[in-house]
Amino acid sequence: MATPAERYRPSPRCFPEVLPAIEYASGDQVRKVDSDGFISFRNRPWRIGKAFRGELVALRPTAEDGVFSVHYCSHRIVTLNLRQAQNGTCGLVDNAVRCPQGPQPKQQNQTLSS
Repeated sequence: MATPAERYRPSPRCFPEVLPAIEYASGDQVRKVDSDGFISFRNRPWRIGKAFRGELVALRPTAEDGVFSVHYCSHRIVTLNLRQAQNGTCGLVDNAVRCPQGPQPKQQNQTLSS
């Protein structure tokens, strides 16, 4: 059986040192995602996600009035509904409260019995 080092071959495809700039259509409304993962649209902050920090995203109106889709390159990543109450989440859900990483107060007060 051959080892990975014996099987390795360099790829024949070239890897660009710098990726080409992302271009959006002239009708798109383009926003830059800030360091906290938010954009400003229609005088309101909208959370897009920290994965898109510093990137340009395009907003496109949908068939539904007051609803915009947010795109990164050719991928739709989220939908903004301007008619919803201002919550800044774009339909994303913050599970941090429901999925805590440490012991809960009830658990902290319990003592171990031997």
